[in-house]
Amino acid sequence: MEYVTDYIFPTAVVYTKEPRPVSEDEFNFVKTCADDVFYNKANCFSKNTYVLNAPELKDLREFILSSIKIYVDTIINPKENVDFYITQSWINYTNIGGNHHIHNHPNSIISGVYYFNANPDVDKIKFHKQSYEQIFILPKEYKKFNCNDWWFPVETGKLIMFPSRLHHSVEQVINEETRISLAFNVFAKGNFGHEHSLTALHL
Repeated sequence: MEYVTDYIFPTAVVYTKEPRPVSEDEFNFVKTCADDVFYNKANCFSKNTYVLNAPELKDLREFILSSIKIYVDTIINPKENVDFYITQSWINYTNIGGNHHIHNHPNSIISGVYYFNANPDVDKIKFHKQSYEQIFILPKEYKKFNCNDWWFPVETGKLIMFPSRLHHSVEQVINEETRISLAFNVFAKGNFGHEHSLTALHL
């Protein structure tokens, strides 16, 4: 008897297969943002929370916008005319021994991270399943079907995008260099839902 394993209700995480190089101007701008930061539990982030509006990051902004379009067309595939746009963007700095607590991004549909400085041998982003499990059976081997969290390696120049509701974190950084990333949120305007199903929303 042959059995087929299929997926229903999957959560899509989309990332670039090859890194996009970071330019010198971009990296210098990101370093200047480190002079004015807010402190989190175990890392910090730029007080400028609209960094992708900066002229120094114009090319990166265009790259991220084109990547968002690919995510939208491939994963969401909206029937109506819906315009997705970046709401906020900021720089995260995590030094050796630091981490980033488990969190998600309210008031956003898509979130993403672009890495300015990350080591693929030790740096990763970890995603966490939030649904309640009535019974926990210890698996012989952890797979995407039976795990409560899953991580992806990250590196300089990599872009990763995911639903904003998805909880994620950064474990304790062991790389000697500061891990630097740009995070962003995406919302949309246009026609949502359907009048006959009483879900119509026009933004």
